[in-house]
Amino acid sequence: MSTIKDVARQAGVSVSTASRALNNNPRISDATRQRVRQAAAKLGYRLNYAAKNLTSGKSNIVGLVFPVTEEGAFANPFHLDLMRGVAAKLAPHHYEMAVAIGQTTDELLNHVKSLVENANVTKLLVFYSLKKDPVIDYLRKQNLDFVIIGQPGQAGDRFVDSDNRLAGYRGTELLMKQKVVSRPLFVSSAQRWPYEEQRLAGYRQRMEELSLPAQEVAIDSVQEVDAQKFDSLIASDDVNYLHFVTTHPQFSSLPALCFNNSRLLGMIMPGVMKVDLVPRSIGSAAVDLLFEPAINHRLVDFKIIG
Repeated sequence: MSTIKDVARQAGVSVSTASRALNNNPRISDATRQRVRQAAAKLGYRLNYAAKNLTSGKSNIVGLVFPVTEEGAFANPFHLDLMRGVAAKLAPHHYEMAVAIGQTTDELLNHVKSLVENANVTKLLVFYSLKKDPVIDYLRKQNLDFVIIGQPGQAGDRFVDSDNRLAGYRGTELLMKQKVVSRPLFVSSAQRWPYEEQRLAGYRQRMEELSLPAQEVAIDSVQEVDAQKFDSLIASDDVNYLHFVTTHPQFSSLPALCFNNSRLLGMIMPGVMKVDLVPRSIGSAAVDLLFEPAINHRLVDFKIIG
């Protein structure tokens, strides 16, 4: 098995220089780093990250913090695509992922604390945004490196997001134009997440411009919804759309637009217009931000698929 000494000899540098080059020390020139990496690859040498973690007191793990999800709730494919984007971007950094989930805020907070305090995790991606959240408050108090997916609840938090208000506006505009409809019903979750509020605001803006009434309903609302009052649907995401038309089949034949564009749901509802928020790109951008502390935020463009 090759050692760091073998790598140094192959690259024609000292052992300390070889070690610094493999650890991306900025004092080592790009040319030297490249030469050392090539020597390591030729010899099949891999840096011992476990030993490095023990020495530094930090781990090569990024924590992924999911929103509180009740048992039996629909799994959101948006999060899976986020993870794919994150995983692809973490590989070159030699980092792995660990997931924190919970059915209550307390349970989620305990999982996050375990990652931080027991596994020495110092970098985290939060897959949701809330104005007042004990988990995010904990990350702030611990002065950890974290990036939020969505609009932050406090100034100074770093984040990656799409322009959800513009997406709601443009989606409403295109649905009404292409499908020649004028009475779309906006469907959201009961939680009314910030991104849903922003998409709803874009919908309302377009309806107000047309002097048309904006109407909305939560998917688990007990109120009766009269399908004859509406000629189309706009759902805050594809999971909410499926949930709503399953419980209200009288709406299933209406022209519709939903946010997200997961492959599985695209196969189930091919005729529905979609606002693709490109979650893999969002996940990739979040990792870039995590390793570039000087950058505060990044916006990722969306695409509308007719």
